[in-house]
Amino acid sequence: MSGRIGQLVTAKAKQLKVTVNPRYGVWDLEQGDIVAKDSAGSAVVPSGK
Repeated sequence: MSGRIGQLVTAKAKQLKVTVNPRYGVWDLEQGDIVAKDSAGSAVVPSGK
């Protein structure tokens, strides 16, 4: 998020100490948005081929 609105959202998120259920990701203060978590996690591993 950029510009003045982005700054306001980021400031408010810091003030409110925004948290996100880890199931959905984490709150990124830089982007002012939720960053999705890899839903497969370590369950899917490349075969190396």
